[in-house]
Amino acid sequence: MAFDSEIAFFAKVFGPAHATTQVAQALVDKGLKFEVGLYILKALSHGAVYQVTLTKGSTSLMKGVLPPELVSQNKTLITEWLDTLALIFLKTPATEAQKESHSHFDPPGWTSEPPPTLKWTFTGFSGNKLLAIKAIQTLMGWSLTTAKTFVESVQSGKDGGPLVVGPNHAAAVLSALLDAKVGAMGLSQLGNETVNLSQAGAQVAQIVTGQTSAVSESVKGLSKATVKATASVQGLAEGLEHGPAIYQSKPKQSPQPQPKKTSQVISLRDAEAIGQPVHGTSSGSVYYTVATGPRVRLAARVHKGGSVSIRAEWKPEPTADEKKKLQDIGLQMKSNYASMHLNAAEVPVGRVIGAFVVGVGLEWDAIVKSSAELVVEG
Repeated sequence: MAFDSEIAFFAKVFGPAHATTQVAQALVDKGLKFEVGLYILKALSHGAVYQVTLTKGSTSLMKGVLPPELVSQNKTLITEWLDTLALIFLKTPATEAQKESHSHFDPPGWTSEPPPTLKWTFTGFSGNKLLAIKAIQTLMGWSLTTAKTFVESVQSGKDGGPLVVGPNHAAAVLSALLDAKVGAMGLSQLGNETVNLSQAGAQVAQIVTGQTSAVSESVKGLSKATVKATASVQGLAEGLEHGPAIYQSKPKQSPQPQPKKTSQVISLRDAEAIGQPVHGTSSGSVYYTVATGPRVRLAARVHKGGSVSIRAEWKPEPTADEKKKLQDIGLQMKSNYASMHLNAAEVPVGRVIGAFVVGVGLEWDAIVKSSAELVVEG
């Protein structure tokens, strides 16, 4: 879309004097260029691309024809994206005025440094072209046409990149790219370290480990409603690695009857017991419950090779704050569930799941007690 100025879109959505628009202007002053697509906003800087995907079209957002909850959701996506760019390019935390206008500026574990990002440069795809296009489309949130042009350009001998990959989906996307059916080849850069794309799992693991450490450091700031026992917090932050003795989802009280876990596979939204097998999206896909709360339930599917799938369902409908927390931690939101897929690489899957359960910031009635309770397939 063409605009009168680099910040015209932000001024239209937020207002010319809004703190988010001011952040966009400061980034433009630093040399960033913004592009607005139908569903994607991009920031371009010296060949690197940073982008965010909206849940609804940018035109509808500008016209103000969306329901209030969708307007709020998309404004939050844009604001947090700009906040990340501000930490990268402006190197300063938000001003007090900005913090008041969007208090989510400083997520747990962030101080003055942004989360690490990977830069991937592609030199070829040895597998199926259509699958390669789909993988790149998922990686960048591009349209099918843009992804097709990119893959064909790489296959014609031109380097594709560097493409900037955020921490939330790096593991899942890397796993898809390195699948033999896609066969992505190229380089991966994290900071000053550059390796072949096939060796990038260690870099992704470094990011995941860093996020886990950030969760551990931010545990003290979690509310009592979010995590109900110090022992539970310590155990989960350490990664469910020390056996069941230290895990308590509630302070000890008089014995209460526990929900009975059965072998019957049911809907996750109906699960009441940790370890309960539940349905995934695909026929025959089975997950196992790892956390239950007043509205939201979480389940995980773990493979021996290290890949982890996490699924959330709810009953009744979660609050807007709960939906935001699920989305902020990296889950892809659907109409009646949310999910994400990642490769834990060399990080113990218990650590990944433990950090996820704590880091999402929701209230739980019960949580998985130890790595021994996780079912590993294959």
